[in-house]
Amino acid sequence: MKLIELGTSVLKRALPWLFFSLVLGVYGQETIGGKVYDEGTNEPLPGATVSIKGTYTGVFSDMDGSFDLGTQEGYPLTLVFTYVGYATQEIVLEAPNNALSVHMAYGTSLNEVVVTSQLREQQLQEVPIAVSVFDNSRLDAKPIINNLDGILTEIPGLSGGDTPGASVYSIRGISSNIFHNSIESSVGIFTDGFFSGRLTAGNNEFFDIQRIEVLKGPQGTLFGRNTSAGAIAINTNSAQPFNDITLKGTMGNEGQQIADYVFNFALSDKFYVRLSGKYQQRDGLVTSIDAETGAKKELGKVDLLANRLGFFYAPSDTFTADLKISHTNSDRGGAPFVSTANNYITQGVPVPATDVTQGNFGVDPFTGEIYTIDLSQVYPIEQDRFSRTTVKDFDGEKDESENTTATLTLKKYIGEHMVFESLSAYNHNRLDFVVDFDQSPVPYAGFESIDEFDTYNQEFRLKGTSDTVDWLVALNGFYQDSDQWNNMISDDAQIDRFLALTSPTRYDESYNIIGRGYLGYDATPFKEETLHQSKIMSGSVFSDATFHLSDKLDLTAGFRVSYDKKELRYVAELASGRYQQEESIYIGDFENPNPTFENPAKQKNIQTLFEGLGAADNTVDNSWVAFQPRVNLSYKFSDRVMSYAGYSRGYKPGGFGYYRLPEVKPEYNNAYEMGLKTDFANGYGFYNLSVFYYDYKNLQVEELTGNVLAIQNVAESTSAGFEMEAAVNLTENVTIGGSFSYINAEYKDFKTTVSGEVPGTTVELDYSGNQPTFTPRTSVQFYGGFEIPLKNFGNLFLETDYSWQSRVYFYQDNDPDFSADPYGLWNASGGVRGLANGKLDVTLFANNIADTEYILGARKGAVPFVSFPYVSRGLPFMAGVSVKLNNILDW
Repeated sequence: MKLIELGTSVLKRALPWLFFSLVLGVYGQETIGGKVYDEGTNEPLPGATVSIKGTYTGVFSDMDGSFDLGTQEGYPLTLVFTYVGYATQEIVLEAPNNALSVHMAYGTSLNEVVVTSQLREQQLQEVPIAVSVFDNSRLDAKPIINNLDGILTEIPGLSGGDTPGASVYSIRGISSNIFHNSIESSVGIFTDGFFSGRLTAGNNEFFDIQRIEVLKGPQGTLFGRNTSAGAIAINTNSAQPFNDITLKGTMGNEGQQIADYVFNFALSDKFYVRLSGKYQQRDGLVTSIDAETGAKKELGKVDLLANRLGFFYAPSDTFTADLKISHTNSDRGGAPFVSTANNYITQGVPVPATDVTQGNFGVDPFTGEIYTIDLSQVYPIEQDRFSRTTVKDFDGEKDESENTTATLTLKKYIGEHMVFESLSAYNHNRLDFVVDFDQSPVPYAGFESIDEFDTYNQEFRLKGTSDTVDWLVALNGFYQDSDQWNNMISDDAQIDRFLALTSPTRYDESYNIIGRGYLGYDATPFKEETLHQSKIMSGSVFSDATFHLSDKLDLTAGFRVSYDKKELRYVAELASGRYQQEESIYIGDFENPNPTFENPAKQKNIQTLFEGLGAADNTVDNSWVAFQPRVNLSYKFSDRVMSYAGYSRGYKPGGFGYYRLPEVKPEYNNAYEMGLKTDFANGYGFYNLSVFYYDYKNLQVEELTGNVLAIQNVAESTSAGFEMEAAVNLTENVTIGGSFSYINAEYKDFKTTVSGEVPGTTVELDYSGNQPTFTPRTSVQFYGGFEIPLKNFGNLFLETDYSWQSRVYFYQDNDPDFSADPYGLWNASGGVRGLANGKLDVTLFANNIADTEYILGARKGAVPFVSFPYVSRGLPFMAGVSVKLNNILDW
């Protein structure tokens, strides 16, 4: 709290001076003006950005391409003209000029991508850290990509996969597969500056995207919240100063139907509005067949509706307000898990009930037939991993989410070299996830998770720029209130069987094992609820500066001081049903359906299933303070070659585990990186190389210890490797490129304890030397394409790419049966852009052309003999056609 008080005191002292600066008039300004045109068509370009290099002074061109820019800068000065899809142009002015005529060429050179990875606009090749960009043009070429899962093979060093209820992302060997609401991801995900890094909220749906920036290595100094492995910054389009309607429709196999729309209107020269959205449907990846009724349900489908309303207000040249409100509803039908129980459930042979006590059995629903299980039919799981059907006896599976986000960005320009920014954000997210707990045709139980939270984020920044230094000071506040329900769903009879079959000491107590089902519990609905109620509060102050020591040498240094406090309450209760575990033993009066107790006094000690794992109602809290510095030195050997070397410290606050709420320590990452960025062929080619080493302490991981999920700290981990990216325009019309990533990540010191096969015993395991989860050691990508003009028929284009990755493990023990084999994916798209004088684009696309079978996740059964392994497969061959109507208002 002292940290927050310090930040508040700084703001109190600064605000009067800021207010005085804001109300001062600007005197002695000179005006620069003109028009911006498309070089090929000579049509005006509305919405082009015109700025003065080295300042925060800039404007948009209006509907007829005109602009007027006031400045107090001395001459000569450099004007910079940028527009999405066009080559950046710079003009040096020796004196004021009100009649400029600027013609911009369509198509960008490869070194002109603009990013904000250091919270200020820079060309990608000038940023002295490893950053990869996926922009809207690449999304246009792959219309079926609707979230981060779709770009995992496109970015070197980025990987991931599926886990129940969420997606997992890894950068350079570091990830968090933790579903718990007091633990966040090590890869921070930011949308328009707003942190949304919880696993259940981070996989935002893509629509009306400007670009996606993947920042590798700790980004705590500038981004803060849980970026010890890196950050993913998703930038959406703001309302623009022109009138436009764009519509896009896509259809394809697997029931693909996608509709995108953008309505953008300049209601005046100061106020713009933008409404955009997406509707998407796709058939399920897996068909679940009910073992009892034969009813079918689509799992892993897409049924998405997303909308965003944006307002941009610029009452003067020195103030802007950018408001965006988005809402998304998504129904995936249920997790597309394929159970390996299908392998053996029909192969069993009835055996005497006496063999059940040996633990080598399975039970058919309500029939009393007991089957032996050949564990070789369960492990390995290759037989079923690529099946698109699965047989279960639980029809309530669900995977639905709802997300509402509002962001407001205010900017006040103080002179031409300073700007004050305020970023405010609110997010409400809810996930409803229900899965067959045992993943078999036996109706033991279902597992329901409801994760609902509200997040508030406020950040104030003061930034300045000059010939000698670019600097930033800022204050950030964060609050999240979360309720996470994890519930067991069944009926009294089946939950009794479930416990009897999984606990030898309970077998003789069950009223529903063979020959006794009619005497005990019936099919009364059973539901046991557990609640993890979390409150997360965080405050930080941070500063960063780049000192231009010479024309060639830059020194960047910064720090963030963070204060994090977390409170967690765990509650377990029986919501419905009358079956409960208890400490005493039922008396075996088989003629009496109402059981009695050995000791009536012990009836008060009856526990629910999850109370046996933790206290019925328990609350804990803790707080942490961390210092996250960074230092970076970059040197330009020439205008085309830059090298850099740096150190940064990553941090993720601690939290608590499941049930008994054990404390989880904070994790830290001491990261070292060196790199080289080069341009060649006059900016139409680049080659980047980065080498890194991470020394990780107390990495937070989730591990299945016996029958219970546990969150643990890995004492020490390391990750070392290198990445290469290159691309070149071979001609004006042909581009080729590729990337290569090698990651040697391993647990250096990871010892854990799991439950033994004999009840009450434990086994010590040592995972030291193993490879972290969701991380391929090697990944490769190649791509190429061409675009050539067709006289009076737009531009013909063709793009293709191929990506390959090595084996990925899904558990810390590196069990090869729960891993993804190496695989490669080949994609292509082609068509015509700019038909009908630029009004029509037609794209044909095909993803996974070879229909390669691969998996994104594999999970062990949580409870031996009654719950079974399952896998989540990747997308099959997907192809279709997309038609885009541009600038409809100009037709």
